[in-house]
Amino acid sequence: MSDSERAIPIYERAAAALAEQYETDGTGADILSLVPAAGPGATALDVGAGSGRDAAALAGLGYRVTAAEPAAAMRAEAMRRHGGAAIEWIDDRLPALDAVTRAGLAFDLVLVSAVWHHVAPADRADALAALARLTRPGGRLAMTLRLGPAPAGQPVFAVSAEEVERLARPLGLATVERRDEPDPLGRTGIAWTSLCLERSGAPAGAG
Repeated sequence: MSDSERAIPIYERAAAALAEQYETDGTGADILSLVPAAGPGATALDVGAGSGRDAAALAGLGYRVTAAEPAAAMRAEAMRRHGGAAIEWIDDRLPALDAVTRAGLAFDLVLVSAVWHHVAPADRADALAALARLTRPGGRLAMTLRLGPAPAGQPVFAVSAEEVERLARPLGLATVERRDEPDPLGRTGIAWTSLCLERSGAPAGAG
């Protein structure tokens, strides 16, 4: 198991409690205010979709949604809670997103909310390259970044918007909006940054 996959067993063991938390605490939900309106046939990919809260919200906005979640217990919770929404669930994970990539899919919107802090620093360049390839030219990559100390016993790595922007630039991804917000739960030392990046028509990298 890679460093970037070490969090998956935690989500497997605590899926019910974590899904209930995500549905009610509002963490990362503000990113949806940065999401462009869905045009006819617009598609979205929710990476690390968790309880399905955001995937269901995107479906409600008119997107055809693919939700990638590596923890089987979390996928089961999400389908129980949001089974009526137009969402295709898939077992996939960063950094490679192999299953989505093999399917030859590309999306108008890619959402990575409250996930990036689980991606090990050594995997981030490859992870962003995969996300860029899955974003259509002119499409958007929306991310929420958790800033602050790691919870005890959890595989959480430090992140910053500046690192994301540095890695994204050679991939044809440029920031079009950024918001810095306090933690909605009021936790000491925790804050959030929301980034919305747009992919140019340039190649999204071969790596």
